[in-house]
Amino acid sequence: MQKEGPKALKRYLRFAKEGRLPPESAAPLEESESPFEAAVWEALRSKGLEVDRQVGASRYRIDLAIKDPEQPGRY
Repeated sequence: MQKEGPKALKRYLRFAKEGRLPPESAAPLEESESPFEAAVWEALRSKGLEVDRQVGASRYRIDLAIKDPEQPGRY
């Protein structure tokens, strides 16, 4: 069984090379973690942007990530 450290490193290296997270680690959470984050998410969405919440591959996630409209799968 592989430890989490090497798995995280492998995902990071893939991200660094390809510019996108592997599908198994890219699933964002559906809820904001704070009222401020929810308000910013709503404001960005009201401007027509596609925004994911809590994006990442570990317990340290990016609060909000704007999807690249020109390149699916990228932020």
